[in-house]
Amino acid sequence: MRNSLIISLLLFLLFSSLQGQTSNWVDISPGPTNYCFDMHWLDDNQGFVVGMDSAKYYCYRSSDGGNSWANSQLPARMTRVFFIDAQNGFATGNGLFTKTNDGGLSWVNSVALPGLPFSPTAVEIQFTDLMTGYATYISGFDSYGFKTTDGGSTWANVAFPIPNGSIQLANLTAARKTFWFLDAMNGFAGQESGWLHYTNDGAVSWDSIQMATDFLPVVIDFVDSATGFATGQGKTYQTTDAGQTWNLRSSPSKFGDANEFVGTHTEFHANSEAITPSTWLSGMIKSTSGGLFFEVVDAPGSGSWVCDDLDFPSPLRGYALTIRSSVQFTQTAIWKTSNGAVGLEQPVSQAIHLEIFPNPARETLGLRVRRTGLHWAAVQDLQGKELLRSYTNGFQPTLALDVSALPVGMYLLRARTRDGQLIAKQFIKAK
Repeated sequence: MRNSLIISLLLFLLFSSLQGQTSNWVDISPGPTNYCFDMHWLDDNQGFVVGMDSAKYYCYRSSDGGNSWANSQLPARMTRVFFIDAQNGFATGNGLFTKTNDGGLSWVNSVALPGLPFSPTAVEIQFTDLMTGYATYISGFDSYGFKTTDGGSTWANVAFPIPNGSIQLANLTAARKTFWFLDAMNGFAGQESGWLHYTNDGAVSWDSIQMATDFLPVVIDFVDSATGFATGQGKTYQTTDAGQTWNLRSSPSKFGDANEFVGTHTEFHANSEAITPSTWLSGMIKSTSGGLFFEVVDAPGSGSWVCDDLDFPSPLRGYALTIRSSVQFTQTAIWKTSNGAVGLEQPVSQAIHLEIFPNPARETLGLRVRRTGLHWAAVQDLQGKELLRSYTNGFQPTLALDVSALPVGMYLLRARTRDGQLIAKQFIKAK
């Protein structure tokens, strides 16, 4: 408990020290007056956004990482979008569904989903192939699930394990990836405290896996066919066997529903916390060690922006959809980072002068800086995976790292100083 409090304090101090620095996020919103509902990026450069402008609804598409956008008008109000490849995309909203097979240039006439009341809210849409797709909606205190097996021409009602009339419905509107299907038959869904639900028959029936009683799985995210994560209420479970078993691992509790996992060891968590009804504080943390260590990184926008969605096609290239509201207006923005939301390593200035010793190192690697202090130091392998990390109080100019357990080879030492400068040097682990 004491260690957790110390780490939380250090994260807070580090986040505070980063305020006012040059942002590592660039605003790439499709237009100055549009409102963006959802986004989906296929890779570092190709992405799609659904939104509205002047009471008309559009799909915006970019093939150069948001530097330029083209748009096509949607047949109705669509608030969720999913592309299975560069040509085939699907969108839903307001109880309607549409699709494209030409990369968003044109969209077919919308199809109504059956049995929905007036003006429902779309939660999620996902297709596992060109024919099979799933969608969820809420209206009032009721939830609705749908499935298609003919590419969206017709939809049938299916039961998703979402309790009606409960706080879980509020979580649905705030999160993305509330369910995840590995293929047409095998999928996972959350939204019930202490349980993760799964289906092996395409949502005809659901079974349950018991988890911690205070765990409410809100976001489910698979990075490949075997490795997936379920997050919520400050906890993260991980599977490496396609969901047969799940293991609880550490996760910072103050970061919430906007989460993104990139491969097996890189992840981003964003959250917003109300200070007053019109003032918000936003923040983001990142791990490159599979959740063993976290660092505070640059968040998209200023403190008034709330991060609604994250999409990182690769560890360095990421996109964020943010919202900010006031009594007068609600505004959205799309942001891009090209350096993993953290400043590029800067050359060590003469004033700081990072010294590491001995190099090569066998048991202990020492660090020393001048005229400042160290917040933390970390060791990464050459593939970018963080292997160990040590924190200080921010005023300590020296630090010793135990590297005795590392295999022989070349490594990258990264450190952040009290004044926020991120510095790096390579070292060799000797026999």
